Amino acid sequence: MARLVLFKGKGPRLVKLSDGSHIMVCTCGLSETFPFCSGKHILIQDEGDDEVYAYNNKRQRLGKIKSIVLEGGEEIDPEMLHTPEWAEEA
Repeated sequence: MARLVLFKGKGPRLVKLSDGSHIMVCTCGLSETFPFCSGKHILIQDEGDDEVYAYNNKRQRLGKIKSIVLEGGEEIDPEMLHTPEWAEEA
């Protein structure tokens, strides 16, 4: 089974721990040490903010997703995933 998971981050998020140390958490979804950042976000800096990209399980970019077709045949424009309305429903 596969799932479509949307990661919008282009860099890590710094999380400070109660002992004063910190960790870097991946927000791009490509880290080899997920959920911790491995620096792979450097590979996505050229991606457009309003585009949705597909990656394989080796974290290689396959290309832009032009449409998503649901089981009943309904077609969804990937740009819809960037709207506040969609984020509120998710």
